Amino acid sequence: MPQSIPDGRRRKGDSSRQQLVEAMIQAVARHGLPGATISVVAELAGVSRSLVNFHFKQKEQLLDSALDLALHTYQQSLATALAECETTPSARLAADIRHDIHFAATHPELLALWYASWSERHSLQQYRATTLASDRLYRMAYTTCFEQLLGDTTLARRCGLIVDSFIDGLWLDCHLDPDNFSVSEAEACAEILLQSLLHTPASGANHAS
Repeated sequence: MPQSIPDGRRRKGDSSRQQLVEAMIQAVARHGLPGATISVVAELAGVSRSLVNFHFKQKEQLLDSALDLALHTYQQSLATALAECETTPSARLAADIRHDIHFAATHPELLALWYASWSERHSLQQYRATTLASDRLYRMAYTTCFEQLLGDTTLARRCGLIVDSFIDGLWLDCHLDPDNFSVSEAEACAEILLQSLLHTPASGANHAS
């Protein structure tokens, strides 16, 4: 019975911390990284500044947790999408790209967080520490699929880079001009890109780097 008290406090503390991290994401989306102050986060979360300071001693800790939550949200979303598709390399490629297009359109606040974190030297270092390794793994997943389909390691690496850059471009377009971003148009472009890459002659791998 006594154990229920600390467990309950821990759950309450975890819930409060989660609420503050979500408020940090909203603060960055609305006010940019410089404007996402502790006071603004407290106001958005509907709590006192002292409670924010209790959980996070510095704004940098809040940003780290926000980036972690954004990455976790993306990972869970992608895992669900891939679990529902066929297991062939071509099906995975198509599902992966389709997921990222829809993710951009449905999570503008996370796009804002990521782009804000890339804009300043210190926050860029935080992004590299929390998220960059995962980004490299996602590109490697593209490369693996292309290698299975094309049978050429160098060409697969280049195709993986092309797809990764294509997604980055779509995300930037969605972030900068969300009102004119078309999911269906982006999917159509992705289909053209995949068809072109999967019919790329293997001799392309022999071109100079």
